[in-house]
Amino acid sequence: MVLSPYDAVVELTPGPHVVVAALVILTVASMLAGTVMALRQTEVVRLLAWSTVAQAGWIILPLTA
Repeated sequence: MVLSPYDAVVELTPGPHVVVAALVILTVASMLAGTVMALRQTEVVRLLAWSTVAQAGWIILPLTA
């Protein structure tokens, strides 16, 4: 089943799938929030700061594999 890794998350049983799911959520949130907020900035320094947040998601991504 495709969603079988998330059974541990739904049942709240501890396991490695909970850590992977948390990292996936953190990665996606970092990429999405960083990119959206960077697009809204008018100052270059703030744009670079939010871009760094988005790039942090790419650094966390290999940990989810």
